[in-house]
Amino acid sequence: MSGSTAKPRLTSSPVATLCSVFAVWKLLLIVIACASPGPGYDTSTQLFFHTRSLPGAYDDHRQLPLLAERLIGRLTRWDAIYFTAVAHRGHVYEQEYAFSYNLRAIAQVFSLSDHPSPAACALTGILVSHLFHLLSTFVLFLLALQIAPSQSYEGRCRIALLTGLLHIFSPAGIFLSAPYSESMFAFWNFLGMLCFARSCRPKPNGVEGSIYTLARRDLYILISGLAFALASRIRSNGVFSSLVFAFDLALAVPRLPQALTSFVEVRRLSALAIAGLVTASGMVIPQALAWAEYCGSAVEKGRERRPWCDARPPSIYAWVQKILLTLTGLAPFLNPTILQIPPPDHPTKTHPANTGAASTLQPNNSSPSSKDEQQQQQQRHVENAYTSHCLRRLAIPQLILSLTALTQSHVQIINRLASGYPVWYLVLATAITNANNEADDSAVRPTRGAVGSRNDNTTTATTVSQTSSALVRKIASLTRSEKALEWTFRAMVMYAVVQAGLFASFMPPA
Repeated sequence: MSGSTAKPRLTSSPVATLCSVFAVWKLLLIVIACASPGPGYDTSTQLFFHTRSLPGAYDDHRQLPLLAERLIGRLTRWDAIYFTAVAHRGHVYEQEYAFSYNLRAIAQVFSLSDHPSPAACALTGILVSHLFHLLSTFVLFLLALQIAPSQSYEGRCRIALLTGLLHIFSPAGIFLSAPYSESMFAFWNFLGMLCFARSCRPKPNGVEGSIYTLARRDLYILISGLAFALASRIRSNGVFSSLVFAFDLALAVPRLPQALTSFVEVRRLSALAIAGLVTASGMVIPQALAWAEYCGSAVEKGRERRPWCDARPPSIYAWVQKILLTLTGLAPFLNPTILQIPPPDHPTKTHPANTGAASTLQPNNSSPSSKDEQQQQQQRHVENAYTSHCLRRLAIPQLILSLTALTQSHVQIINRLASGYPVWYLVLATAITNANNEADDSAVRPTRGAVGSRNDNTTTATTVSQTSSALVRKIASLTRSEKALEWTFRAMVMYAVVQAGLFASFMPPA
């Protein structure tokens, strides 16, 4: 009884819970980073802030409080130096086109200057990463609240809260605090998926809705495409999110002649196509600008045409990644045979459950005995179909990305990419929640029937969790142990803590 009465208090204020856990976790990572001894394994950070080629590079850095100066020095490591340099002076060198330009505009606003200093850009990048990580946690909570496989609001709220908490403890770790693009990408990608999920939300009792409702559905699709475009502008893998639109368009091909006779269907298909094109533009436009600079006008400017200009497709992102991995000696580790066994916190561990989640969510087949029960069963069927509809589509980008990353990326990159995709968080949170529910049911089961109200409560809890119990069993069969879920979370926390120390010391945090 004590356990059952404590559960509602956990979800009574999810925003406060998420904020407090977020603050404690971020403080722990910052303390670990600032406690890192010495200047680090590499002196690139010191050289970057001391260089004379960047006007005003170190002036305001010396005027900062000691804690802020140490924080900037410990978190401006690896690619954060590129992001900070681009934010300070824009794209100058070819390899810098592989790094997002977005932080520059934000740094200009925060510093009230068209030419913010590197220290101001680094500090702005740290603040922005923390802010967008928190905002992405809230958006993920709302997304999980929409599509969580539970028939009660309290059940969905618990799953959504755990989903947000898992994102806070993401194995991306310190990369969601440093001047990187992971947290900003996660926010826009989650927001796009939230808007897409709301566009698929069915009306009560299967009612199609008014013209205004249908127009709002199409507007959600367009907003989703815009959010995915911004995510693709930050990280090119965001273009995989356009597959949620492509999937629906592909399903409409067999019935295209009939769909073209309906104005509502034509408008919906048009919205899906436009959203997909807008998403693709987020990656194509930066590539086009780089191509115009180094390929189109290279001869006119007296420069040699770059090798990647003749590739199909000509991608400066792929070229820079290949060169950087070769220079850092990480290319040999991208052999697919080395990555056959993922680490415990690896997101691909849950990918089979992602694709199987939709097929395991089936409505209750018990025969209704009253009109109210018939309505409840119909509503459960609608909710199950909606959850299945969303999970099938939202899992596609994550699945395609995981298959691509396993052959082209090392573990650090995979963990960072996984931080911006929601399905594996949701599946793990659902498994943890239902494992706890099953433990509570087993604790109450010996007294079943002794007290009528307790028996009714147990029956209700069993009915509520029946939809997702098959999902739990499937995940349990994949993990092969009930302790696997607990150890997966522990591995995420341990990985992030060790990663923070290595990153702050300028050592490979993989």
